[in-house]
Amino acid sequence: MFSNLAYLLRESFRGWSRHRRLLLPTLVTVFLVALVLEGTLAAMLVVHRAMPVPDSSWKLELFLTDEAAAPEARERLLDRVRSFEGVLDVRFVGKEEAAERFVASFGPEALELAGENPLPCSVEIWPREEWRDPFRYRPWTRALASLEGVESASSSAEALERVAEWKSRAEAALGALALLLLLALHVVLGNAVRVSLYARALLIENMKYVGAGEATIVLPLAMESATLSLVGGSVAWGAWELVLFEIRGAFPAWADWFAPLGPWGALVAGLAVLASVFAGVRAVRAHLRSGGGE
Repeated sequence: MFSNLAYLLRESFRGWSRHRRLLLPTLVTVFLVALVLEGTLAAMLVVHRAMPVPDSSWKLELFLTDEAAAPEARERLLDRVRSFEGVLDVRFVGKEEAAERFVASFGPEALELAGENPLPCSVEIWPREEWRDPFRYRPWTRALASLEGVESASSSAEALERVAEWKSRAEAALGALALLLLLALHVVLGNAVRVSLYARALLIENMKYVGAGEATIVLPLAMESATLSLVGGSVAWGAWELVLFEIRGAFPAWADWFAPLGPWGALVAGLAVLASVFAGVRAVRAHLRSGGGE
């Protein structure tokens, strides 16, 4: 058993020297496809990391009527808000604090023009982590804004939804590109295996005459295809890690955005190997079933 396995392994690697004129262009093509594939992954991770939502963007501010701002009514409203599903923290902002914030932002002259302090009391609310989803956040804000005593509400729901929509579209487009690249890798390696099959027609015919099974014929060619993909994918992964390292050195402020691919890069290289194995096995089986080698 082990002698047969050793022979199959030697045969898979022997093709690198026997068919180097065929395999070298294939290896370059695999490397280029894997390079773009790893680059697509890097772009997806940068899109995900470069658009964090700051904590202040999740703040919902409810502006109260004068009646609801009265001490007893205010406490009832605050108790009701605290019992609301998804509420993490609640803070009451009185007229004086609202005026101080306004002066800090726009200067005292702007407030003096209005005469008596016109700013209403408000309640600031932050959602729990599980509610910090843009498409779940909007219904939550609407429900709180409909409470009795609330005159109006202010939140970043629309902006958060636009950012999430753009982000999901970008990730979907990059994901579709990654699938197309895997398909391209599958086709390239399948064609390489088919050409290799024709170059080894006599060997395959002899193997079939001596009673070699399908697995004995498939394994060397599938391993050859997997090796091509492993080498090309690993070099592409390493190239992108080097590029990201250089970017982090050149732009330290963006270092978190361009963090190493790490396990994700290895996963993409592994997917490329699986695609190559599938392509090799499929090509050899199709060749044998069509009568190739006879």
